[in-house]
Amino acid sequence: MAARSFLTLVALGVEIIAVCGGTASGDDPDEPMPCKILVVSSGSPGLAKLVCKPLAGESFQLPSELPRSLTIFIHDTADGSLGASSSDPWKALGNPPGSQGFRLTPGPFSPASPCKTALIKTEVVKALCKWDIASSFFPVEGDAIAYLQVTGSSASKLYCSRFGGIPVRNDTRGFVRKDAPAPSACF
Repeated sequence: MAARSFLTLVALGVEIIAVCGGTASGDDPDEPMPCKILVVSSGSPGLAKLVCKPLAGESFQLPSELPRSLTIFIHDTADGSLGASSSDPWKALGNPPGSQGFRLTPGPFSPASPCKTALIKTEVVKALCKWDIASSFFPVEGDAIAYLQVTGSSASKLYCSRFGGIPVRNDTRGFVRKDAPAPSACF
C-alpha cells in the first residue's frame, strides 16, 4: 500500500509529527479545510476536538474507500506536536454505502481506541479524541496545524487546517481557536 512519509516519536501514547511528503500514487487528493473550532486540553486523558465545515455552496470530498484507520495530529508552528491513532472500524453511510460519508464506530475507550467520534461527510469533518496530553505542549506557539488522516486498504486521504483563526484560549491548560480559513494546501 502506498503511504505518506511520517516522522514518528513514541512517548506517552503515540505522537505523530508533521507530514513530510506529499500524496503517494493511489492516494486521494489532500483536502485543505476551513474549520469552526479546534479545542486541545491537557490531562490524562486530555482532549482534542476538531469541527470543520465547508464554505457555503462548497463541499468536502469523501475518501474513495472505507477507512480502516484514523490518525489525528496537532502541530504548532514552533515544532511542538502531539497525536493519536485508532484502527477502530468505520461504517459507510448512505445507499450505496459510502455515498453519504463515513463514521468511526469506536470500541471502549483505551489508548488503542482513543477517538470517541469521527465523522467525514461532504458537509462536515469532525473528530473527538482523548489521550494523554502533557501540559508542556501549552501554550501553543504560533498557529496550530490540525491533520486528520484516514487510510483505507489501498489509499489514504489527508484533511488539514491551519488555526490562525480567532484565539479564544491559549494557556497552560489548553488551546481553543475558532473560525480558521482553509489553507492554500496541506503542509
